[in-house]
Amino acid sequence: MDGNTKDPLLSESYLGEIDGHMTDVLTASFSDHNFLLVTQYKKFGTMIHVALNESMLDKKVSSMPTFTTKVLLGDDREMYHVFARAVASLFVEKTNKNAKKIGVPGIHKPLLCNFALKNPSKVTLHELKNILEKQLERVL
Repeated sequence: MDGNTKDPLLSESYLGEIDGHMTDVLTASFSDHNFLLVTQYKKFGTMIHVALNESMLDKKVSSMPTFTTKVLLGDDREMYHVFARAVASLFVEKTNKNAKKIGVPGIHKPLLCNFALKNPSKVTLHELKNILEKQLERVL
């Protein structure tokens, strides 16, 4: 492989403890979607599609974007919707920040989230957001 070839898939992974449970976190950026996998069971769980509301796409994204979530596969648990919206707002924030650095408008791709968590709590969400802050700097 030539040294100038860019990796076609931007991704980052993390393996460590979140709220006392070993957790795998994978983020990836594809041309048409972003992807997040968070598992404490070493397998896929509930798949949720998250999109920025269409009304937000026509305007400059405010500090409080709103999202539409839809379970594609698995359990429809309210806490997973909360997690999905929270991490989607991080993706939007990082996309806007990176776009501003290079002087272009942010492009907001839909997000596919997959959660398989033993205890989807506030503590778990807080620790996950801290991990994603670092990962998204390298992926988006």
